[in-house]
Amino acid sequence: AKGTTITGGTQNVLDGGTVSETTINGGTQNIENGGVSKNTTINNGMQNIGQGGRASDTELNSGTQTVSSGGVADETSIAAGAVQNVSGRATRTTITGGTQNVLSDGTASRTIINSGTQNVESGGSVLQTTVNDGLMNVLSGAAAEETVINGGSMVIASGGTAQNTSIVSGTQQVSGTATNTTIGANGMM
Repeated sequence: AKGTTITGGTQNVLDGGTVSETTINGGTQNIENGGVSKNTTINNGMQNIGQGGRASDTELNSGTQTVSSGGVADETSIAAGAVQNVSGRATRTTITGGTQNVLSDGTASRTIINSGTQNVESGGSVLQTTVNDGLMNVLSGAAAEETVINGGSMVIASGGTAQNTSIVSGTQQVSGTATNTTIGANGMM
């Protein structure tokens, strides 16, 4: 299916199915095991990526994208007021005003934060996040590796860990554990 508009209803993408250029103005898109969604625009409503499902190039202007365990979201953009909840795997996400929550057993790699927030919760892990502005929270039981801070803030709560962080500019606030941190001339820890 190509070019579908959802306004209050539900689209289920089943095993072997592929949808592209879907616009969600309200309602729900469920991507089930073996289903693929490409180039979806979410203006309001929900996209649920189940185990074995995959979504790529999603534009999340408002509403919620939920990546369940075993699901994959690649190249999602998250605008102000939108939320991505990750219990599976998210790669190459760009946050511009919105929020990414990396939950227990969730992983996020190569996220870019231009503004907005990344919350890494207990059992979640992130790799190669770039913070240009905004906020990155590493909570108790969470882990972050190879973060680059060009601006904004990284906050490591008690019980949280960060390894191999590079602070070019901006700040890192540590109540947990930070190892192998590099601080540039404009960085602060």
